[in-house]
Parts: sequence; C-alpha cells; structure tokens
Amino acid sequence: MTIIEAQDLVTNKLQIALNSYRLLFLDNIVILPAAFPFCAIDPVESVTAVYAGGSMPPERHVFDIYLVESIANHRNSIRDTRIRVAKIISAILGIPRFYAKNNVHYGEDVVGSARVCFARVSITYPV
Repeated sequence: MTIIEAQDLVTNKLQIALNSYRLLFLDNIVILPAAFPFCAIDPVESVTAVYAGGSMPPERHVFDIYLVESIANHRNSIRDTRIRVAKIISAILGIPRFYAKNNVHYGEDVVGSARVCFARVSITYPV
C-alpha cells in the first residue's frame, strides 16, 4: 500500500469517527481553507522493514494530523477553543489502529487573518 493509499484510508476513518464535529478534511497543511474548523492529514514518512537482503516494502506509514479551530467560533475564548480541540484529539486517539507516535502538541497561531488554536499529533498506520 502506498502512502497516498494509506492517507485515503486514514482520511476515511477520520471522517467516519469525527462526523459529528463538522470538520473540513484536507490532504495537506499548505493550502489552507477559508473556513474553520479543519483537519489536515499530512503524509510524513513510510517505515520500511530491513532484512539481510535489503529493504522490504513499507510496513507502516506516518501522518501528522493537524486540527485547527478558529477562536472566533468560541466567543473569542481561547479556553473554550482549547477544550473543543482537546475533545476532538481524544476522539482521534481512540480510533482503532491509529498509534500515536509522539506527544500531542497544542498551540495558538494566526492563519490568514484568523486567530486559531491547533493541535498536531503524529500517528502511524499499519499497512
């Protein structure tokens, strides 16, 4: 399975698990939408298996999942926005076969002209 095929499967699982949150799903973090909230699934690496004769095809793929929410959507309350972002990240971490690779990173930034709260988690997805 290629990393793009795995990205499609990861996106599909996220859309199903997070359906009630009304998120826009993107396949990159570079071309940002005009609306919030959104979830971007960014391919990071393919992890190959090594054996005496060389390398095998990838056993798993790694994706960074970004969740971005506008602070304005929550009465300009950073705390309320963080609560929603953390709730959605908890739902992501509960998806079967999504293995968090590192810690979840949270922060605030400006995207375009919007003040946002975001979270990023790296997950591995087995082939």
